[in-house]
Amino acid sequence: ARAITDENKGKDDWHDAAALTMLQDTSWDYSGGTTSTDIASYLQRGGFASEAPAKDSAEYRVEVENLKQAWMACDYQNPIDPRRVLNAPVMTAMVEWELEYAGQAAQRATIIQAEADAAAAAQAATNDMVEAIRQAWIVEQILTWRKYWQDELANNPDTIFDKPDQAFYDKATADQNAARTKVAALVTSAKAQAAKAATAAQKAVTAQQEAWAVADTTHAPRGRGLMYAQQSVQVARASGAAATAAAKATETAFAAADATIADADALLAKAQTDSHAISTEFRRVAAEEAAVQAKAAADSAEANATAAEDGAKTAKDARTTAEQKRDKAKAAAATAASERAKAQAEKANSVASRATAASERTKAQEAEQRTATQQTTAKSADTAAATATANATAKRKLAAEKAKAAQTAREKAVAAAQAKQATAARAAALEAAVTAAEGTAAAAETGAAATAA
Repeated sequence: ARAITDENKGKDDWHDAAALTMLQDTSWDYSGGTTSTDIASYLQRGGFASEAPAKDSAEYRVEVENLKQAWMACDYQNPIDPRRVLNAPVMTAMVEWELEYAGQAAQRATIIQAEADAAAAAQAATNDMVEAIRQAWIVEQILTWRKYWQDELANNPDTIFDKPDQAFYDKATADQNAARTKVAALVTSAKAQAAKAATAAQKAVTAQQEAWAVADTTHAPRGRGLMYAQQSVQVARASGAAATAAAKATETAFAAADATIADADALLAKAQTDSHAISTEFRRVAAEEAAVQAKAAADSAEANATAAEDGAKTAKDARTTAEQKRDKAKAAAATAASERAKAQAEKANSVASRATAASERTKAQEAEQRTATQQTTAKSADTAAATATANATAKRKLAAEKAKAAQTAREKAVAAAQAKQATAARAAALEAAVTAAEGTAAAAETGAAATAA
């Protein structure tokens, strides 16, 4: 870390100052002091973070997960971040960690209580064992005393003047029986305490399994949300094993107390040996549970990694499918645009055609009107022609009649002239002229002349 600091010196004043504080030897600690997480992050990055990772990128998620892992290990501090470029992942990690931690609160509480119960039961079983061994030792000492005096009296019956009296033998018998009774009761108690410890240990294991299920559901590493409760499971199981070993040693002590002098020494020694196995069993089972937890964490990490890979593949496939759909949509949109353009062109042509048709209809209507007008005019002309024909016929008839009258008058005039009736002839001529000129301006003058004649 110091080598990295020397290499980066001068690049960023804030980073230089933070590194100096982080690595300096001092008798006091700033905040919580430099932690292994601080050094690990510093080495991993080759210095402090200089830029913020993109939201939801792989780098961003690594920062978030590293923070939650550090907090799980009770490294409660935020990362050393002079430029505050990690604010976003820190906030994300905080929210996610609070949810993960709260999600396993019930299991942690069960485990902590189970640890306390198992430890108390193991302590009680151990106390029973110690007392049972003590009582078995008392029995063994009484048996040894009896054997000694038995042998002495058998070998030198007449030379021993301070041998124990019957009252002393009776007291020894009473003490021996009392010790055996106590050991028998201690065996019962030790077995009961061992059962309590085993029950508590199983509660801890069950709660841990439940917590693992919660972690699996949220795709979090197994054990992280339990934090210190993982060690509590180890202690609970180890305490159960220790209580069982204590109960076993207590039973051996009872066998020693109930044995004859020939077997008592060996059984008492065995009970003492079994008592030393308690700490061995405690450490063995604790290590066994730690291995189980490590395997569970590894399996969980592998499963989460597989799920992440599957998720990434699914996302990639979805993105590919979306891109294909997008391309199809673009092609469809282009086709639709082309068809729309064609439709608009056809619509324009249709509008033009309708306009042309309307114009032609207007022209046809005007032609029809002209034809009707011409027909009306023709009919009027026909009527006028018919009227003119009729008038002409009437006039021809009248003219014929007048011509005939004029002929008659001329004939009369000729006759009058021939009769030398000049006046009558002149009058007749004028009359004939009047008749011929009837309807004209000259008719009045001719009439007046005829009257005068």
